[in-house]
Amino acid sequence: MALARDVALALMLAKRLKPEVKLEKVEAEIPRPKTEIRYEVDHRLSGAGHETLIDELGKGELSEFVALAESSSYRIIIQVDGKEVLNATWSEINELSQELREVNAFTAINIETGEVTGYGFNLVNVKWVKSFRLEIVNTSTSSLKFKKIMAKWEVVK
Repeated sequence: MALARDVALALMLAKRLKPEVKLEKVEAEIPRPKTEIRYEVDHRLSGAGHETLIDELGKGELSEFVALAESSSYRIIIQVDGKEVLNATWSEINELSQELREVNAFTAINIETGEVTGYGFNLVNVKWVKSFRLEIVNTSTSSLKFKKIMAKWEVVK
């Protein structure tokens, strides 16, 4: 009988000492990526001009950037997470693009005349953690016309 009483007493004490579990509702905003798109036609850059086309803080990814100019007289400067990863002229990028898939320089050609009608630059799939910056510098003293500038990227701020 003493054993049964001891077991009953132990069960009663266990119930009293059992910590209560309380669930609390916690609300938090989950950061969602914001899609940015830039599209311009006939964008002019003054002689020896310099322009930042994309300047983002936060984690993100550039899906694609395309620029098509009337001349090859320009330089592209790209910084990823504060580090310069590309600083090259169209001609230098044209040489590099034979070896890289993400960076490409190309010429647009009129299929009827065979005449070169533009000098393009294409960049795809660039990811960053803290920041991304893309700049174009006109290396000529005369104005440079970009027939098209297109970009799509996502960023979480």
